[in-house]
Amino acid sequence: MATPTLTRHRLPGSLGDILIDVRTGDRVRPRPAVLLLHGFKGFKDWGMFPPVAERLAKAGFTAVSFNLSGSGVDDAGEFTFPDRFARATFSGDLSDIA
Repeated sequence: MATPTLTRHRLPGSLGDILIDVRTGDRVRPRPAVLLLHGFKGFKDWGMFPPVAERLAKAGFTAVSFNLSGSGVDDAGEFTFPDRFARATFSGDLSDIA
């Protein structure tokens, strides 16, 4: 299997940018997209998220993982936005997802 392609994107969120990773495989007929959402205190580059996204992309799915705007974490996985994390709410997370 070929290595999936990773592209990074940003969208405005309730507390700042939502950081998005999109991994795609090389299948002629791609499968549907799969959204990988972290929970409280999680982020897209932690634990099982990167390997699961990679495996999904290798299987032909488009794997979309992202940091909600209140996660406090930047694209390097560093906790650089503690002010956003302090203001994070469930309704803000829902707003980011919608």
